[in-house]
Amino acid sequence: MPLTPDIPDNEATGLSEYERKRQENIRRNQEMLLSLNFPPAPDLTPTKTPARKRKAENSSTNGPATPEPTRKSLRLRGLPARAALTESVDEEKKVEVKVEEEVSDPVLAREFIDLLASLKAENPSPRSTRTNTRSRTKTTAMEAQDEKELLSKLQGLRIRHQEPTVKVTPERIYSSAFHPSKEKILLCAGDKFGTLGIWDVNSEDTNDGEPIVHHYKAHPSTISTVMYSTSNNHRLYSASYDGTVKYLDVNQEQFVEAYSAKADDNASTLINNCLDIDPNNDQLVYISNVEGQLIICDVRSKSGSSTGVYQLHNKKIGGIHINPVRSDILITASNDRSMRVWDLRLMKKTPSDEYQSVASFEHTKAVTAAYWSSDGARIANTCFDDSIRIFQNEGDKFEKPIRISHNNRTGRWLTLFRPMWCPVTYQTPPFLIVGNMNRWVDVFSGTTGQLLHTLSDTDRITAVPAVNTFHPNMPIIGSANASGRMMVWS
Repeated sequence: MPLTPDIPDNEATGLSEYERKRQENIRRNQEMLLSLNFPPAPDLTPTKTPARKRKAENSSTNGPATPEPTRKSLRLRGLPARAALTESVDEEKKVEVKVEEEVSDPVLAREFIDLLASLKAENPSPRSTRTNTRSRTKTTAMEAQDEKELLSKLQGLRIRHQEPTVKVTPERIYSSAFHPSKEKILLCAGDKFGTLGIWDVNSEDTNDGEPIVHHYKAHPSTISTVMYSTSNNHRLYSASYDGTVKYLDVNQEQFVEAYSAKADDNASTLINNCLDIDPNNDQLVYISNVEGQLIICDVRSKSGSSTGVYQLHNKKIGGIHINPVRSDILITASNDRSMRVWDLRLMKKTPSDEYQSVASFEHTKAVTAAYWSSDGARIANTCFDDSIRIFQNEGDKFEKPIRISHNNRTGRWLTLFRPMWCPVTYQTPPFLIVGNMNRWVDVFSGTTGQLLHTLSDTDRITAVPAVNTFHPNMPIIGSANASGRMMVWS
């Protein structure tokens, strides 16, 4: 008789009543299976098997793996922060090949040079001879009537060209300017990778009817400012992040370098943020940089260096503008959260080794831009605290500013908003324009800060018109967006 497992004593093993009955059931089942001559059940207890070794991904037959480059910050590499500029320029050179395919030859097109040379010189009321509106005495009723007429003119502005928008530059537009001529409406713009585009607004290609746009690779890096000379309409200036200021010479058919930070031992950085021209002498240009310096340069200097460098702020100067009536008065807007007014005749250091400003206005956040009105009596600035401020200048003092709530958080992919004043030739009450994140252009009164009108066209405008400019002699406004496209309101 086959052996069966003995049931151990419950007290000796310490099994519970349930476990004891379970063991008895197992014994009876085994006896029944043995009596029927069934083979014993296999042991199904899982056993551990050694893990299979994976074949090395980089075996000796494939050779050693090529190490991936590791990204390191400038601090870990022991480089100063401004060294990033050189690397960024090198990166832009890689993209330059692509841009060159989209622009014309380095030499400006012959027809454009001929066109520019044929335009007769306009004298858009030299800024130094403008009368100051503070001497005018108008009643409230007269001012209201003037603003009513202005509103009627603003409501008549439309986008009248055939194309909804025109591609003027390959990349994002940073600055734009109209040629002063009344014969031809020429609108130029500078973009992120140094391309200068000039749009002949009222002309079309006779072959395909496309807008006529001329391109020129003026700089290897971002063009921060473009503007025409106040006394020589054939001279177009441009300032760039590459540290140079150039102007278009029609006779030489090329851009001439007027200033280079590389040739200036006093300038501590290459990046030029803003440019303005002396209203009485277009040979004298004013430049600001990211180190808070103001650089004064005479373009007749062959060395390409400055005639004076002044440390006016501790951080980047994002905007400079010379008073149209008094060319010795200058305003600066800075990331150190201040806007300051300077008298260029009194640029002397204090005992604390700082230059003394005529007036200083502190803000809660960075001031991105500041401009004098065409009569030299007001200042408008934009600030990251989501506001536009208008300062009224009475004598040598400024009244409490008018604060306008306005979303100025353009972010990384849009050009900063700038409040642009209407030219004196418009002969209207002072007003200013600025882009809006809702894809239109706001028009504000320069005296009350009231929103007068919005330039909008939902069928044509699909992006934020961040960059805006006035034609100096005609009631025309040009707007530009981050995709290099422009439109004209007339």
